[in-house]
Amino acid sequence: MRLEGKVAVVTGAASGMGKAIAELYANEGAKVVVSDLNVEGAEAVAAGIKANGGEATAVKTNVADLNDIHAMIDTAVTKYGTLDILVNNAGIMDNMAAAGDVDDDRWDLIFDINTKGVMRAIRKSIPIFLEKGKGVIINTASTGGFSGAHAGAAYTASKHAVIGLTKNTAFMYAQKGIRCNAIAPGATMTNIASTITNSMNETDLRVIKTKKALHQALLALLKTQSLEAITVSALCREAAVNRGTFYLHYTDIGALFDEHLHFLLQDLEDSYNEPYRHVVHVNPSELDPSTIRIFHHVKKFQSFYEIVFEKKSPLAYYYSLLAKIKSLMRTNSQVYPLGDRDLSLLVAYQANAIMGLLLQWSEDGFARSPEYMNEQLTYFLRKPDKGSFSE
Repeated sequence: MRLEGKVAVVTGAASGMGKAIAELYANEGAKVVVSDLNVEGAEAVAAGIKANGGEATAVKTNVADLNDIHAMIDTAVTKYGTLDILVNNAGIMDNMAAAGDVDDDRWDLIFDINTKGVMRAIRKSIPIFLEKGKGVIINTASTGGFSGAHAGAAYTASKHAVIGLTKNTAFMYAQKGIRCNAIAPGATMTNIASTITNSMNETDLRVIKTKKALHQALLALLKTQSLEAITVSALCREAAVNRGTFYLHYTDIGALFDEHLHFLLQDLEDSYNEPYRHVVHVNPSELDPSTIRIFHHVKKFQSFYEIVFEKKSPLAYYYSLLAKIKSLMRTNSQVYPLGDRDLSLLVAYQANAIMGLLLQWSEDGFARSPEYMNEQLTYFLRKPDKGSFSE
């Protein structure tokens, strides 16, 4: 174990990255002080570590409170005899507020937690590290600490300050055996991210306008390239939206695609009350499985699928096939005038096998070419007795 016998303090460790760091350290043999304002969450993390054979102690800490920070470090020394690693991970966001919109109280709170709390924890730990002649400090900064486009004014300034503090601490104590580094993650699905979304009114016209622009930009780019080739930067340029705003709503391009597909599926489900409104009458004899035209029955979906499938995107295959199969499995055979053979291939006989194929593509990480996938699906549809892709 790489951290056998070490003692670590991790702030903001009740969830998200802090939890992952605490569990990683414990798995590597460290004794971990799980620190968080959410003491119930911290206790749950500590209990999980102990259940897996590790050693951990939960402590309630408000990193904006000097006494709490001192108690946190003292807990490590009192219970485990020393401190080897300090991870300053706790932080809060600012809801993308620009300088003209942020008030003094919010500014001060963000700096108290994101910056002053980091400095205070370092200051409390330094004497311990100096006495030992070594120590490790890791600060969670952010891409917002390098760029002005990833968050609001207060958060951006606080994380720039964390990076400056990290550099200065590393310089000042390098000759004393103390290492100080920072990580700068981008948008991550954590509690801090959820607070941004939850604090916003999704019915706000500005939010609706932004999301609509991103959806339209996605469709525009899909006309000329595959889903995997689209970058967030290119999408934001097309939509005239900054990257920070994109990450406020989505974790990646796939999440935006998911939402778009969800809206389309919702439209399809709503149309079930009037099943023939969106039906395209297709002659089954004209269906060509090699281009997956069998999945283009619903007029509401047709142009979208044609755009996606034209580029033979493996990820698009996965999402589109899965969504369409699910919708067909909920549909009476009389709704779609496709003929018994085609419908039975998709629903009655082969649904499980096709779902298995989708899982195979997912597990392989889409490593195989779309042409190979297309050949497999074509072969499968033409030989319904096979039931699997074992070869």
